[in-house]
Amino acid sequence: MDIRVEISNLIKEKINLETLDKDRVKQFRKFLLKHDSVTIVTTNYDSIITDFVLPLSSKPVVNGKLIPKSINIKPIYHIHGSIAYPHSIILTEGDYFNFLHKENYMSRKLFTLIQETTLVIMGYSLGDFNLNRILNEAKELKLNTIRKSDIYYINREKVGNIYQRYFYTTFGVNVLQELEINDFLCALELDYVKADQLILGAERFPLIIEGHKKYKDKYLKLRKAFSHILLRADASAYSFEDEEFKI
Repeated sequence: MDIRVEISNLIKEKINLETLDKDRVKQFRKFLLKHDSVTIVTTNYDSIITDFVLPLSSKPVVNGKLIPKSINIKPIYHIHGSIAYPHSIILTEGDYFNFLHKENYMSRKLFTLIQETTLVIMGYSLGDFNLNRILNEAKELKLNTIRKSDIYYINREKVGNIYQRYFYTTFGVNVLQELEINDFLCALELDYVKADQLILGAERFPLIIEGHKKYKDKYLKLRKAFSHILLRADASAYSFEDEEFKI
C-alpha cells in the first residue's frame, strides 16, 4: 500500500463542502478574482483552492508537471506536492533531504517570487527548514536594497517582540501578529488603491533622479513624503549602491 496514496485519500475525505467555511472560501475567491496578478505558492498537499475556491479556473502544479499557458487558468504551485498527484508528495525524511540538496523548479520558482514580488505567508508555521533556507538565501541578496524585506507573516496569536526581531533579522520576515486572515484581506482591500497609486507614481522617479523633474517643496514637507520616495525608488529598481540615488 502506497502511503502517499493513502494520505491523499484521507485528505480528500476530510476536506469537502461540509467541513469548509463557505464564507471564507467566498471571500478568498472574490479577492483572487479581483486581483488576478496574485501568485499562490503553497506547502499544503490539499486541493482547496483548485477544487473549491477557483474550480475550473485553476490547476495544481508540482515539480515536473506542465504549467498552464492559458491566462484563464491560474497555476497553484505546490512546492511539497499535491494530492492531485500523490507520488509528488514530499513526506519522508528522505524526501525532504532530496528537496533540500537538489535544486528543482519549485524551489527556484519560490526564490524568484521572493525576489520579484511581495510575499505574504498565511496559515503556515515558519518551522519548515526548506522554506527558511530559501528565505535566508533571498534575504542575503537584499542587504543593499532600500526595502530590506517584502515578506509578511500573518499569525493569529501574539508572537512577542523577541520572536518578531528574530524572524526579521534571520529570515527577513515581517510578522503581523494577532491578525486573522480575513481581517488582513479586508485591510489589504482598503489600502490597495493607495498602494497602486504609489507604484504609478514611481514611473516619474527616474526623471526626478536624472534631474528632468523634481518634487515640489510643499510635497517634501509632508510627513509621508520620505517613505513614499523610498518606496518609489525601490519600485524603480534603485538601491543604496546606485550613485544616482546617493546624490
